[in-house]
Amino acid sequence: MGQATDHDSLHLQVEQHPQDPERWVELGDALVEICCADSANVETDLVTRMSAQSALMHAFDLEPDDAAQCVVIGEGLLRLQQPQLAQLAFVRAVSLDKTSIVAHEGMTRIQLDTNPESALTILRGAISHAKPRSTTYLLMAEALRLLDRPDDSIRAVGRAVGCDPVDSQAWWFKARILGESGHQAECIAAWKDVVEHAPDDPQAATAYGAALGANQDYDMAVRVLGQVVTDCPESPEALLNLSLALCDRGDFDSAITTIREAITLDSRSAEAHHRLGQAEEKAGHKEQAIMAYERAIELCTDGKNVDAYHSLGALLRDMGRIQEARTALLRGAAQDPEHTGIQRELASALLSDQPAHGAAFAGSIVDFSVIESLEFLRNQRATGVLHVDNGEAVGDIVIDRGFLVAAASSSTRSILDTLLADDALNARQSSDIAQIGQEFVGASDEKKLTEALIGRKVVRQEHIEKAVLDQLRRATAEMIDWTTGKFSFRKGETGAPRVAEVRVDPAGLMLDLVRIKDEMNRVP
Repeated sequence: MGQATDHDSLHLQVEQHPQDPERWVELGDALVEICCADSANVETDLVTRMSAQSALMHAFDLEPDDAAQCVVIGEGLLRLQQPQLAQLAFVRAVSLDKTSIVAHEGMTRIQLDTNPESALTILRGAISHAKPRSTTYLLMAEALRLLDRPDDSIRAVGRAVGCDPVDSQAWWFKARILGESGHQAECIAAWKDVVEHAPDDPQAATAYGAALGANQDYDMAVRVLGQVVTDCPESPEALLNLSLALCDRGDFDSAITTIREAITLDSRSAEAHHRLGQAEEKAGHKEQAIMAYERAIELCTDGKNVDAYHSLGALLRDMGRIQEARTALLRGAAQDPEHTGIQRELASALLSDQPAHGAAFAGSIVDFSVIESLEFLRNQRATGVLHVDNGEAVGDIVIDRGFLVAAASSSTRSILDTLLADDALNARQSSDIAQIGQEFVGASDEKKLTEALIGRKVVRQEHIEKAVLDQLRRATAEMIDWTTGKFSFRKGETGAPRVAEVRVDPAGLMLDLVRIKDEMNRVP
């Protein structure tokens, strides 16, 4: 109720003083606080964000002559994820007061991720005009880190600590950059300093424990992380961090017990089940590990279960269950084709127990659908023929560097029938097509038929390309719908001679499936 009253009061002040930028700044800043604090309500959040941005920009348009007001405008716009507008406010603040270190820092934050060199230049200019503070040097340290200058970054952090010895953020950054640059002993000492400066911060103690583990001081890591669990007994994250240290120490049974405690607190944690699978696998409990990995995959609804697929596939391959390993790894690769671990395991799985007749890989449609196969082959930029058999019909999809170039199945119409069904052709053309088609009855090479049709000037090349594209889409759409059967991919094969050059992206084809199915349902 108090927040609404304050909100109404600020609106009233703006109405009474519409030309006063300070009133608009106060209103905008209050709205920013409201929408950032209540981001759960999407509709309310959107309306409040728009109102906040409007108020802040109105204040800016009134050209305030106070650098501090411009900084508040810039900070608010930055929180509203409007960096370009925020930049305008910070630049105006600097033009009004070159000693405003906060304005310089605002400009730096906008440039930091995309242009760290520019961010560094801004900070150096700021230091020549204004007194730097701890935050100034931390931003400089981050810019230097992004520019791969770790030693200079460490020196900048040292200056930040010198400016404010009790700034826990500076100690955090110092410890992190020391760890990233390989100064392990100094990193551990820095994390210890962080814990001393923030003794009630479990995240600081967790980071300290992780650094000890990375330095192979497993007993001390278990002791530190165990204390975090004692201090935060209801934290699944604390339990999972402890389990990592226990695994590193080789105490797998204790790690498993600890992870199960975390799962009791959060039974739908995909990460916890993945960790459980890793601990069970290290303990030699392979079947339990498989169940845990599968549960992790099942629980991860946002598609970010690639690591679980990797763990599952690698374990199945080591157990000699090659076909199951392929299925898991292929599904992981379909989600993240750049995952090096999956690619390495997949190469081993595909080379193991190869199917007959030179197939690069094969499997069941139940385990790995046709569309998943096409996505994987697209990501691999593969060339070859995907043969699909559902027990009642068979089909081939010809692939060139990941793109579909031809497709046909035993139950979809031929190129001749596709041409005869083309409404764009007149009756005379259809009659000539049917007559010439009789000359090629029983012929398996459709290329000779299409060459004859073009040579006798019955149709043009674009008519053939349209028919091939239609056949490809219909046949592929049909095979994608098959839910049982088997598939095999023969790398390097090109299929029958192509009658036209077409290329279809499997990802784009999915967008056309509904339309294609509707058309197929209307065809007798």
